[in-house]
Amino acid sequence: MPLYDDTAAEAAHTALDQLPVGVDWELVNQDVLSLAQQEAKRFADAAVSTSRTQTSQVIADWISTGGTMPDLIDRVSRVWEGPRADVAAVTEVTRLYATGNAAAWKVSNVVDDATIKTSNDDRVCLICGPLADTTVPLDGSLPPFHGGCRCWIVPNVKKPEEL
Repeated sequence: MPLYDDTAAEAAHTALDQLPVGVDWELVNQDVLSLAQQEAKRFADAAVSTSRTQTSQVIADWISTGGTMPDLIDRVSRVWEGPRADVAAVTEVTRLYATGNAAAWKVSNVVDDATIKTSNDDRVCLICGPLADTTVPLDGSLPPFHGGCRCWIVPNVKKPEEL
């Protein structure tokens, strides 16, 4: 195929050289570049959205039927190819539990906010380290804070006199 590609490119250059106008092949068509960037973003957003939806369903099934983390990673690897399956599994489980717990706590009327917890080990990253033991509203920014995030939230239950 490279021979055909080279031949076609050479033919195009030869044909264009015969035109009475010059073409500067070093110039970047900004309109095409902008469109390509928009389309790449649209495609990436759609791909992430689709993968997140599929991953969420796999996790819901896993929660419903039970299983080990390796089992979940195996199931998620059918959605996310390669080494991203374990990161996707951990990240989406974290997102689902944080969001679900926050929603349940909110309607309980005994919890107004939560505390962010980290694993507090040598693997805590520069993003999560400063967030350890900070209080967040239940509708605020909840874990995960990045792919593979190991943070979680605990409810801050109102004192009896606050009820």
